[in-house]
Amino acid sequence: MKFANFAMQHARGILFTLGVLVVLGLACVGSLPMSIYPKVAFARVVVVAQNGEMTPSQVQQNITRPIEQVVSTVIGAQLVQANSAQGSGQVSVTFDPKIDVNLDLQRVNAALSQMSASLPPGTDLIAQIVNPNIFPVLGYVVTIPGKTLTETRNISEYQLRPMLTGLSGIAQANSRRPHQGVLGFG
Repeated sequence: MKFANFAMQHARGILFTLGVLVVLGLACVGSLPMSIYPKVAFARVVVVAQNGEMTPSQVQQNITRPIEQVVSTVIGAQLVQANSAQGSGQVSVTFDPKIDVNLDLQRVNAALSQMSASLPPGTDLIAQIVNPNIFPVLGYVVTIPGKTLTETRNISEYQLRPMLTGLSGIAQANSRRPHQGVLGFG
């Protein structure tokens, strides 16, 4: 009852205060950043190594582990995680977020260039900054029974990707692993 009595006695003051808050809110809306997804930055560099049809254990022993050992010595590296799959390996390096991630990428590339000769022939190395704005939102693995990985890759790259690129709602279609039939959509 006390609040109702207070509100009735001070109705003009409450309405004036409410009006001022609405006007200030409308004025502030114009200066707020608007986007569907917030801009997120990670201090992380991912190294993707690909080498044809090597088994996961061969990739781990001959590619992923040596890369993991080299990038763990890069200045500022705080956490190194690795994953090996059929024909490819991925090493994720997390750095101190206070240091420029572009500098971290340069250091990783320098370390990789020194050790790339010791990797098996035909190994492709790509180091890139983890940016959630460019990584795929959705990914598919394409497998075709009776086709080799190279044939599957060619079909996904030269037949499926061009068909999907022009569809509404797909910003881009990329082959994320050139030696396998993997499509990522962003």
